[in-house]
Amino acid sequence: MCGVAGYFDPRRATTHPRNLLVHMAERLAHRGPDETGFVQGRGLGLCSTRLAIIDPRGGQQPRSDAGKRYWLALNGELYNFEALRAELLGLGHSFTTNSDTEVLLAAWLEWGRTVFPRLIGSYAFALYDSLAHRLVLARDPFGKRPLFYTHVGGEVLFASEIKAFLGFPGFTPRFSPRALLDLYSLWTPLPDQSCFEGVRQVPPGHLLEVTPEGCDLWAHYRPTFTPDGPGSMELPEAAALLRETVCTSIRHRLRSDVEIGAYLSGGLDSAIVTAVASSLLGHPPRTFSLGFEQAGYDEGPEQDLLVAALGSEHQRLTITAADIARTFPAALWHAEVPVFRTAFVPMYLLSGLVSEAGIKVVLTGEGADELFLGYDLFKETRLRELIAAGHPREDLLERLRGLYSYLPHFGPQNASYLLAHMQQCAIPPEAELFSHHLRLLGSRLSRDLLALAGSGTETLLELLRREDSGFPVHSSLAKAQWLECTTLLEGYLLSTQGDRMAMAHGVENRTPLLDPAVFRCAANLPETWKLRDGREEKYLLRKAFSDLLPEAILHRVKRPYRAPDARCFLGPDAPPYVAEALRPERLEAVGVFELARTNAFLQRLRTLAPDALSPAQDQAFLLLLSTVLLHEQFIEGHTPPPARPLGSCTWYDMV
Repeated sequence: MCGVAGYFDPRRATTHPRNLLVHMAERLAHRGPDETGFVQGRGLGLCSTRLAIIDPRGGQQPRSDAGKRYWLALNGELYNFEALRAELLGLGHSFTTNSDTEVLLAAWLEWGRTVFPRLIGSYAFALYDSLAHRLVLARDPFGKRPLFYTHVGGEVLFASEIKAFLGFPGFTPRFSPRALLDLYSLWTPLPDQSCFEGVRQVPPGHLLEVTPEGCDLWAHYRPTFTPDGPGSMELPEAAALLRETVCTSIRHRLRSDVEIGAYLSGGLDSAIVTAVASSLLGHPPRTFSLGFEQAGYDEGPEQDLLVAALGSEHQRLTITAADIARTFPAALWHAEVPVFRTAFVPMYLLSGLVSEAGIKVVLTGEGADELFLGYDLFKETRLRELIAAGHPREDLLERLRGLYSYLPHFGPQNASYLLAHMQQCAIPPEAELFSHHLRLLGSRLSRDLLALAGSGTETLLELLRREDSGFPVHSSLAKAQWLECTTLLEGYLLSTQGDRMAMAHGVENRTPLLDPAVFRCAANLPETWKLRDGREEKYLLRKAFSDLLPEAILHRVKRPYRAPDARCFLGPDAPPYVAEALRPERLEAVGVFELARTNAFLQRLRTLAPDALSPAQDQAFLLLLSTVLLHEQFIEGHTPPPARPLGSCTWYDMV
């Protein structure tokens, strides 16, 4: 795991001083505190800050071939590099290290663009061909590792995090009003977006090739949802196949030359990952979890049950509202994007605890909810389909009472009102955004804070209507899965709440339930095996691992990980930076808000008790506050100093 950064001039017209590349690396020292490597030539500068996990002694980067024509910097891991290494040895390649970076370089030399289906891992890499003067930037199928790029004059800058661009001559960050409108509506940036004008991401499963002739973006992986069933396979056979596929994925992610830990939330997904890892390792990994001072967010009893069943050495970090408010700006600096909730902040604090415990790698359970229909959003989609079909009212009310049990306004006393609301907000089930219609309505308050008007869905609709988008055309649930994977999963869960918070403290998170093989297996399952009767989520996943977990965990109703939101910032004990950030002059300086509506919104919040805010008000407040703070950090230049010094530095010579 590493940080990658550099610049590329297709004209070979520029050679920057070394200290500019050092400055880029310093901004990424938290991602790789163990070592730093640099290579520089006419028209190229490339650096890597390394977190040493595979071959700690021999895996230095950037890595070159024997002739020093090709140079590679890899952020992430190839979990199957040993099998690839054996295959490449048979094809005549030789190796001087035991690192996955050297294997990836040899694999590229052997197979070029066709290499990607062979790779099992979470990765983003930069590869330079000095003879052809060509730069290749690529990301893994699900976008687990970040990779940004931008154009400055005739040069292309690229980095694992946008902060590496700060201070580069000619780079002037400013917000993109269109990207902010999309984000305020959808909760996350879209796959190729950032919130800054001209700064883009290499989309998940894509390769960007930059040459003197221009830029070429090419897809090497597109997830497809085909819920047509596994042919003649019966449910027990499908459960066995799913179990084998998941176990293989976890086995791949146990390959490490350093100790591996695990996050244990108290839910089904992390419990499966940790239980299987314990069996494969022959002992439980050290486990880590979050607790909350407020009972409505705490999952301590479930965590205790799992720790007792697994026998793991466990550490729990209890979070208060004051912890969230105090740490919010620091965590946001690493997120680099406006946020609609605070749940990423406790993850930032937890990764700090993991790092202090001497752990560099943790297993996590992300991905299962999207693949196996775990969210209440999917139950809601099925319910709203039944509403459109004129289903009996009593059955609709019963189903509605099982939704969003963790939200107070979804209590049984409000079921009739909520059902009427869904009926009034009905759109045809065949509509492209049917599954997310109510969520989008709830984002209207956030969108109204912005000066740029619009629905916030135009860019998403353009994306899903592309011929090569892979957007399903028949099933509402499959459409909902595509939308969740394209927005919230990649843009928030794997990024803001995942990679960015873990790597802020030099911790690599591994997500075995989000693997192409597991994805294919899940995509081919009948939807009724994933969401039984529209009510029981992740049905087959539970069946597949029913013998490994306590009954209370196995049959526990899905409860998403949450943290206190706006209440952390609105009480009398709020840190001084909150009031300062929300002064009218500060809001005006940001330059993206409709000031009259924004100030009226804040005035309204001041009349409410912090616990009385609606989810829409919570969301709007956090987007507003985080946008102002990001403006201060990235645009006004009040950037924190590097949290860690660079590791030992090595400069490599390019032929």
